[in-house]
Amino acid sequence: MPKVTNGNADSPTLMLGEKLGNAILGQPLLPREPLDVWQHENYETCQR
Repeated sequence: MPKVTNGNADSPTLMLGEKLGNAILGQPLLPREPLDVWQHENYETCQR
């Protein structure tokens, strides 16, 4: 995992399961999508 999640761990767990399942079946990896991570403009001062 590239970063430690600070919320619900369900999605990263599903992602790892699908990735490992594809590796076990010998299927190729999906290409990486270069997406920007959204951050609130006042993320340093706003409550989470």
